[in-house]
Amino acid sequence: MKKTLKPKIDEAFDNYTCGYVVPSKILLQKKSQIINRLRNFRDSHNEKEIEDNIFKIVDKALLSLNQRAVVMCGGGVDSTFLLLRAAELSLNFDAVSAATGNNEDGLLLVDEICSHYGLKHYKFKPDTENKRAFLNRFEANYGRLPNDPVVPLVSQITDFSKSLNYGLCIDGQFADTIFFANPQNK
Repeated sequence: MKKTLKPKIDEAFDNYTCGYVVPSKILLQKKSQIINRLRNFRDSHNEKEIEDNIFKIVDKALLSLNQRAVVMCGGGVDSTFLLLRAAELSLNFDAVSAATGNNEDGLLLVDEICSHYGLKHYKFKPDTENKRAFLNRFEANYGRLPNDPVVPLVSQITDFSKSLNYGLCIDGQFADTIFFANPQNK
């Protein structure tokens, strides 16, 4: 008999489609830890140094890739920056996006970047049933659900990218998490 997710868990993951909600106590602890780290870092570096270091690290990582790649673009600052930087370095990486309905404005910017640099922008609508099947497989394999609610969506994006014969998916996740731009961080 095939194991299925408990209804409450499945419902909770459905609610995460528009953003994962972190309990406020955890959020406040995390936020103050990160703010303190950023303050300490900023005190020891000037803005130009920080910018130069970010470009140096990102450029080195992007230039080290020697295969056909696609950038997963959800419309946020992080992935859009990676796509734009790769285009500026003439790497000709394309973009792939899951059109979730709440990222339409961000995907328009990805469209503009791709149009300007002659890149392809593939968009698809995520399959909810695929998400449930993925969560069932994950729970069966690991005895728990993923810690990050975007894992089922990232899995669909990578599967879609593989079907287009891309050897590598670049994920820009977490830059905006650090700087509190994600819904769960407000």
